[in-house]
Amino acid sequence: MPRALWTHYNGRPRIQIELFSATNKQQVIRNLIADTGAGNLRSTVVGDPGQFGLEM
Repeated sequence: MPRALWTHYNGRPRIQIELFSATNKQQVIRNLIADTGAGNLRSTVVGDPGQFGLEM
């Protein structure tokens, strides 16, 4: 599977959806924010990185 590259909204991965009203044809944009459990772009590892299998 190819790697997915996400755009970000407030530091979190998101998909931007464009919707159109059936009655008046107005466009509405919604941001669907992904909850990856990994935090946002500014998250840091606190404590010993080795306990998470990370090498720093």
